[in-house]
Amino acid sequence: MRGCGYSLLGLLLLSVSAAESRGVAPDELQLRVGQVTSSAITLSWRGLPAARAARLYLSPEPARTPGGELPEPRRVTDLPADATSHTVTGIAAAADLFVRVEVESGDGKVVGENAHARTLGGPRVHLDTPLREAHLYGAKVLMLVLENASTTFDARRGSLVGDLGSAWQQGAWTALRGDGRSIGVTAVFRHSLPVGQPRYTVGYQQPYDDTVVDVDHRIFLVLDEAIGSPEWLTVAHTGAAGTALRVSVPFSDRYLETPLIQVNQVGYNPRASRRWAYLSGWMGDGGAVSASGIGERAEVLIEPLDPLASRRAALSGLPIALRGANDSDAGGEVAEIDLARLPAAEGRRYRVRVPGVGVSWPTAVSEEAVFRAFYVIARGLFHQRWYGDLAPQYTEWSRPPDHGMVYFTTGHAISKGFFPRETPQTDPRPLRAGHRDAGDFDIAYPHVLVGQHLMRSIEVASGRLLDGQLTIPESGNGIPDLLDEALWSVEAWRQLQNPDGSIRSAVESWRHPLGIQGADEDRLPYWTADPMPWHTGYAAALLAQAAHLVAPYDAPRAVALETAARKAYDWAAARGAPAAYLMYAAGELYRRTREPRFEADYQAHWSALNKWGGGPFDVLLQAQWLYPGQLTDHHQPMADFTMAYALSHPGDALTATTLSRLTALADRWSNQVIHSPHAHRNGRDPSLNPDWGLGTATGRHVDGVYQRLMLGDLTSQARQDYFDALSLSADYVLGCNPNSYSFITGLGSRYPREPLHLDSLAFIKKGMPPVPGIPVYGVLAGEYPRSDYYKPQGAAFYPAYEAHPLMLRVSDTRASVDMNEFTVWDTQAPLVALFAAVIGPGMTPPAGWKPGGPEHRSTLPSHVSE
Repeated sequence: MRGCGYSLLGLLLLSVSAAESRGVAPDELQLRVGQVTSSAITLSWRGLPAARAARLYLSPEPARTPGGELPEPRRVTDLPADATSHTVTGIAAAADLFVRVEVESGDGKVVGENAHARTLGGPRVHLDTPLREAHLYGAKVLMLVLENASTTFDARRGSLVGDLGSAWQQGAWTALRGDGRSIGVTAVFRHSLPVGQPRYTVGYQQPYDDTVVDVDHRIFLVLDEAIGSPEWLTVAHTGAAGTALRVSVPFSDRYLETPLIQVNQVGYNPRASRRWAYLSGWMGDGGAVSASGIGERAEVLIEPLDPLASRRAALSGLPIALRGANDSDAGGEVAEIDLARLPAAEGRRYRVRVPGVGVSWPTAVSEEAVFRAFYVIARGLFHQRWYGDLAPQYTEWSRPPDHGMVYFTTGHAISKGFFPRETPQTDPRPLRAGHRDAGDFDIAYPHVLVGQHLMRSIEVASGRLLDGQLTIPESGNGIPDLLDEALWSVEAWRQLQNPDGSIRSAVESWRHPLGIQGADEDRLPYWTADPMPWHTGYAAALLAQAAHLVAPYDAPRAVALETAARKAYDWAAARGAPAAYLMYAAGELYRRTREPRFEADYQAHWSALNKWGGGPFDVLLQAQWLYPGQLTDHHQPMADFTMAYALSHPGDALTATTLSRLTALADRWSNQVIHSPHAHRNGRDPSLNPDWGLGTATGRHVDGVYQRLMLGDLTSQARQDYFDALSLSADYVLGCNPNSYSFITGLGSRYPREPLHLDSLAFIKKGMPPVPGIPVYGVLAGEYPRSDYYKPQGAAFYPAYEAHPLMLRVSDTRASVDMNEFTVWDTQAPLVALFAAVIGPGMTPPAGWKPGGPEHRSTLPSHVSE
């Protein structure tokens, strides 16, 4: 017996043999797929006695009938009759391949078996050729993603040494069909962007180098004729040194994925009445794709459990309609495909197919998919706990607890920023609560918004949030897990409270962390900043609301929180805290205590804010326009501040005003999503730049919808419209956007791989993905930042960053603070609130989601049915 190799082209993954392990019949080959790389697969099979011949076939699609001949087969070669293994090389990365081996026995009988493999590919995968993946970008456009690792920024020239982008674009490109006929290449376009900054050492004060940048070059070959499906393409490049390439692309528009089709990459909500997929694309210096010219009809395919089975249609004949003729977010035309009729099915995966072009990343319509998104983003916040217990039984992203001790000091206002380095390290006290801010480790005063967002979502999703939903240390204590997470946030302010009732406003050090390390390795000291009346009044409201929510589960804890809230309120009121925050606290304290003084205080503070008869609504601040300075300087009320009073005063005049104003707000912002001015539906006001997460934290753009849902008394249509607005907002951040990209780590097929999150960067060096549930800022509208640490990744962009369409200005690199960092208060907590608001009842994680389970690191819902 002997093996043989054959150079054809490629990389593939995952095999499923037609032969079952059940006792070997005399005529079974037991075809197996062995090692898979980014360009090769190894096959093995059982030889037959006195074999006379052996043949190998490849196809981009499976057999029409189980175990039958492959359609449009490509006969690779005649193998030695006694061969029992074979290696196929030169296949494109991230491509599906169907294999058939036939062996002719001594008596002339031909035995054949089929197998499936998929080459490795995609982001951050080890490649053995430059090709990362291949897609069709239209019937006549082939997109090749080429890796250009470890370029180095030359500050004198302002460019990257080793950048092969222009060399890949130039030279000679050829394309051949499977029968050897040539396809003309009429143009070559390029879009290059940074995808990593790998040069760093993990550890306190350990070195890192921002000048080394990994780049991906997206090369677009415009062909003089449509490719057609199925087809075998042989694509080759000759030119400058390091750019030689010859690869075979097995193309089927039922299997090869295309980023032209944008879907919710986790799954759509089955209770939403509005669902869409979108079509758009941008080719760098080739401009926008004509989405209206891609085709007239699409269909949705069901992905079978057996990869050797054909993908059947769930819906066919779906119109492809022009949605936007010149969308600034996408840079050109955007088309849409209405998926409202796509059936809900738990455990089923769908692919949207455009004939002649390809299929989308997998999607679903299921309650599990919706819950998966909530589970991951909420646990992302759990991973941000100050002194969090990230033990192995809760997460595979495990490390020892961080920090836990702070120095109580006086004389430093948080408005001064960092503490002086020489600040005495005296009066150490434990702090075992709160959430670390972002990629670094402090607790900032805007974190009042974390508790606010979480407790709002708990009230909106009342009855659907359960104990045991999030696999956290408190699971099993009888309290809904999301309330436990909210309490972890609010408890920080109680632990930072002084005996007089004032609450320290932040926990900060003398600088940002030294080096790249997990939070447990940080050796910086942390001090507490002086109390501020506004902050103490705000925290008083959170403590009172937490007392109200936890009372049914833990009465003593509710009493402790109420006591802290009373002391904080009295201290803040005595020192002239802003009326907006005192109104918030008075309303929550009244709901908790029913004491007339808090009712009267709420009414008085309402009147103090009144200008034109709307009380706080006359000067209302909505979440999408909020930034830290508005907390410290303008002190505007938010819709959440009115909820406790309205819920405890049905029929009251102030409640009537609240109801009227919130109805107008909810109608406005739900319409802003459903009838969005953006082609990819989301609620961002066109006048608002998407900077600092405002393009991705879509939960902030439906402020008013949550609160109106809390008050009830809605028509069924209004309730459905509000729900659809929330659901569409979730769809956008999970992939229904011009990037065809989920902006949350650990969710979807394409998501951030190098967020500016020190824990994640430490885990990446251990061979793990980033911590799941980190929602990055995404894009920056203005001029590319000029700081020195931005220049290396800025040099990787081609065309220039500012020439990119607005929502394609993404840099998945750790030093891109404006694009790839986040905070718990302006991106993470608002998205937790959004996803909590749309989950179904009774949802808990299956055993496979737990640490050590097969789906703990999965970025998709389960695939268990057809």
